[in-house]
Amino acid sequence: MPLISRRRFIAGIGSAGALWPLGRTAIAAPEATRIMATTRILDVKGKAAKVFGLEMPLGKHGFNFKASQRLRLALTNMLDESTLIHWHGQTPPTEQDGVPQLSQPALKPGESHVYDFKPRTGTHWMHSHAGLQEQKLLAAPMVVRDNADLAADELDHVVLLHDFTFREPQEILSELQAGGGEHAAHSGGSGDMGGMDHSKMAMPAAMINDVAFDAFLANDRTLDDPAILRAETGGRVRLRIINGAAASNMWIDMGALDGELIAVDGNAIEPLREKLFPIAIAQRVDIRIAMPREPGAWPILFRPEGTAQRTGII
Repeated sequence: MPLISRRRFIAGIGSAGALWPLGRTAIAAPEATRIMATTRILDVKGKAAKVFGLEMPLGKHGFNFKASQRLRLALTNMLDESTLIHWHGQTPPTEQDGVPQLSQPALKPGESHVYDFKPRTGTHWMHSHAGLQEQKLLAAPMVVRDNADLAADELDHVVLLHDFTFREPQEILSELQAGGGEHAAHSGGSGDMGGMDHSKMAMPAAMINDVAFDAFLANDRTLDDPAILRAETGGRVRLRIINGAAASNMWIDMGALDGELIAVDGNAIEPLREKLFPIAIAQRVDIRIAMPREPGAWPILFRPEGTAQRTGII
């Protein structure tokens, strides 16, 4: 599929996003690879936002491993507060699981720790298990591919989803603990609703979402500034989608494309063909796409429940 300009794509369909390719050559080396927990600046709807991040070698965002490799990562905390990273979907020894006070003490600013274990095949991710750091985007993809994956004649791409707010997470948590938040207007008594057909009532958005997010991100980007990805006309794409949102279940809308769900949470499943797939918080799904033989732009949208906002990729 030919590359089209961002301006042309937005003007034509008004929805897209960004894919992070985890290329076939982006395989971690056998020696311990350094990861730094640090801060970074994102442009969200034209405003600068300071968030956390996991800085990888050569500017990569996330890791791609062979199933035959041992995972050897040296994590260094460059933040001004303690942190620890959990390997979501992996099954390391308990002392390497990355949960403060359960597996090991949190790393203080400037401290490092080396993790060494055999990874589990599939689409996974790594994220902070310290305080509210995950809500500030301290997370990254982690994909482990077996020989069949490596030999497959298809492009392999990953999308990490987030819900985003310019507010401090602690401020939002304090508000929720005090009984406020997006749901507060609906927290009063419901009165006598006997005799009503509840099956035909749509749940108010404020009863689904406790937090009003400012944006939803696909690979750190909104629909205001999407990236356009090349894909081979008539070829196949394996789309690995990770819902790293703090509080948002989503729907994957394939648009004009047909999707074949082939794995959930790193486990292969009986393939399921659909155009709409749910993805829960922290869940991972792998969708195989047979690209059309004619050139064009093919958006895939991610629609959070209870809001008209959306994000997407192409």
